[in-house]
Amino acid sequence: MTDVLEIYNLALLKLGFMPLASESASTREGQVCRLTYPASRDNVLELHEWKFAHRIEPLDLDVSASVPGWSFCYTYPIGCLRIRKIVPSTGDGPKSGAPFALFSSPGGHEKIITTNLENAYASYTVRILDPNVFPRSVVDVIAWKMASDMAIALRGDPKIQQACYTNFLAAFRMASGLDAREDSRQWPSDTSGQNPYLEARG
Repeated sequence: MTDVLEIYNLALLKLGFMPLASESASTREGQVCRLTYPASRDNVLELHEWKFAHRIEPLDLDVSASVPGWSFCYTYPIGCLRIRKIVPSTGDGPKSGAPFALFSSPGGHEKIITTNLENAYASYTVRILDPNVFPRSVVDVIAWKMASDMAIALRGDPKIQQACYTNFLAAFRMASGLDAREDSRQWPSDTSGQNPYLEARG
């Protein structure tokens, strides 16, 4: 059973710190963990189309919005980290899905999805709050991402930060490779073996 405290402590151990006694520890390490974890977790989830965080749901039409060049406007799903594609209810169509674009809502407080597809469904990555859902390989990825994100605040050494980020990349590639093989569907393969979001950072 994985909990948030375990992920905190894995990240701290990677930086050479002793583990926390509780998730609410008042130490500097505990405070930095609590500040860092949500963003590190969401960033890892967003970088790959993880099976455990994949959801397909019908979109709600936003009748208050209108964008020239697009027939339909839909509200952005709650808890969505990244829209992967827009598909019809039948699931037919190209593997890439229907064309779509993201815009700000009329009030500027939300995102909306525009497409020419009526009764559209979104295939997207959802925010996972329960760490028990994460495979062990992904727990390690999040811990390394946290270690990289916390290294400057806790260690003050850019070399440690870079070493942690390098280990994060390696853990991510292993975990995303395992995840990609946990599916009976056949998808076009990426022969480059690289993730464009990660390579842009590298």
